[in-house]
Amino acid sequence: MSRLRFGPGAAASSSEEAAPGPLRVHQGSDAAVPAPMGGLPAGLGAVGFGLLAGLAAVLWQSWSTVLTSGAVIVLPWGALLGSLVVFGAAMAWGLRTSLRWVAGLTGLVAFCVVGAASVGGNDQLMVPLDPIYFTATPGAAWSTVVIMLGTVVATLVALTLVARRVPPPAAPKARAQR
Repeated sequence: MSRLRFGPGAAASSSEEAAPGPLRVHQGSDAAVPAPMGGLPAGLGAVGFGLLAGLAAVLWQSWSTVLTSGAVIVLPWGALLGSLVVFGAAMAWGLRTSLRWVAGLTGLVAFCVVGAASVGGNDQLMVPLDPIYFTATPGAAWSTVVIMLGTVVATLVALTLVARRVPPPAAPKARAQR
């Protein structure tokens, strides 16, 4: 198996040099994958990115367009954009760390932020899922539904794609018996 070479002159070089940084090639693919990051930094990064993605999703979910010519048509494009941000954060950090669980943790934290924004009294950022709000404020009600479900779908899709791209962790080697 030939080694991957990076940097200037890598294609012209005939010496077998190790690739810079901790890269590995997983079986069945010619693509280099970064070596997994440690669990604590990856987890802290996942929490941080999840908080930021969840905050962006909550702030953008209120942007919607309501068309009222004849029937009421709601286009909750802000909620879709917020779900896309959650997907991007989970996917990017999951691939960067090369750990499968990181994408799930990022999405879970983002979902918790979105859920926490819907809890409260009269000062909440999202409307309760009550039938009266679907007739009184259809844009806000549908945006709430789309952002809650969109965060879950975005997380599951990111988990699936990261799991396909990142090889499974190596099994721990058994200790040699004396």
